Amino acid sequence: MTTPQPRILFDECISKPAAMHVADFFERDKSDFKAETKHLFDLGLGGEWDEVWIPQIAGQGWIVVSADRGTSGTRC
Repeated sequence: MTTPQPRILFDECISKPAAMHVADFFERDKSDFKAETKHLFDLGLGGEWDEVWIPQIAGQGWIVVSADRGTSGTRC
């Protein structure tokens, strides 16, 4: 039985270079565990408010990683 590949999405509160380091880790991993790793910019959604981009990715299986403190009206 095959385990579905996790999809990890980093939002703008995490730098793209940091997200790419995680992606590189999964690429170099010798085990069978693989993950799709993207940054919000990769999806063309950079610069959008959470209220805009979150509904657009809902239902696509993304695990969102953020440093957002959940403060309304701010972007990180």
